[in-house]
Amino acid sequence: MVEISVDRIKILHGRPGKPSGNEYKKESRPVFTAFHHLIPLHLFKRVYTGFIDYILDDKNPRKQVERVLQVFLLYLKNANVSDHDIHIFELCLNHFKTNMILLGEVDYHRVLNVVKSKFCWPLFNLLEGPKRRSDDPLGGFDDFTSLYHLRLDYKFLFTRLKKAYDFFKQYEVSDDIEYPLKGMMELNDALSKRAYLTQAPVSYRESQWEKVSGNKKVSENKLGFYHRRKSTGSESDLSPGQRKLLAKLRAMVARDQASRDQRKSLACLEAKWLDAAPDHRFNKSMSSRGGLSAMCIVK
Repeated sequence: MVEISVDRIKILHGRPGKPSGNEYKKESRPVFTAFHHLIPLHLFKRVYTGFIDYILDDKNPRKQVERVLQVFLLYLKNANVSDHDIHIFELCLNHFKTNMILLGEVDYHRVLNVVKSKFCWPLFNLLEGPKRRSDDPLGGFDDFTSLYHLRLDYKFLFTRLKKAYDFFKQYEVSDDIEYPLKGMMELNDALSKRAYLTQAPVSYRESQWEKVSGNKKVSENKLGFYHRRKSTGSESDLSPGQRKLLAKLRAMVARDQASRDQRKSLACLEAKWLDAAPDHRFNKSMSSRGGLSAMCIVK
């Protein structure tokens, strides 16, 4: 039996460093890259310490504490914390309440640091991009949902991350545990549908970035920086006829029933409607014709 003083709880509250491991390593790139947090690191730290404080406070209703703990542990699993470390961490929390720990030779210091680091540095919250950026939001949400050529499953996840960010921001000005709880539930729900996105950060793709040039309306000291190359259109902006046409072509391609010209037309339409500035006259004529013959006007 080892007695633990209340001061040891401070180990749960320090600034978390980036976890070590191959999944956090960057590849060699033609530009200097870094991992960018979509939800800022300081918000994850705020939520982490808030959950710990709430769970350890005996004044809080037991049912609500159990609810917070359940959501907390599920999130740790989504953040790639091992089942063994989650079990030890749960024991640590339970025994901190009585100021005693019964884990014998278990390296609970290591477990607490692993949990804290992986909670605040989840792989699904990281995107690799140029280190020198002119559009870095600093302490705000780094919104990559409109990034050029971003996979749709990442857009789905990033939309949920934005919802979680909004809840976490409200928690900065309020002590209501419901805000971070709802944010964590958003993340857990999204990750249950896209579990494979938790295995690695979004990797760097050169086509998604462009260098700030002299003709941009930016200060001279920003030259040599990069910013996101955004899509100016999205499927939600299309008319029902346009979405139906895209769906029909994509279904034919998925069933391997599309001809070479139809595959080329699909690529042209996606580039025209989703990755370039929409030409509304072109879109209107396309939707009014509605058939595959309309694709001949795509250049």
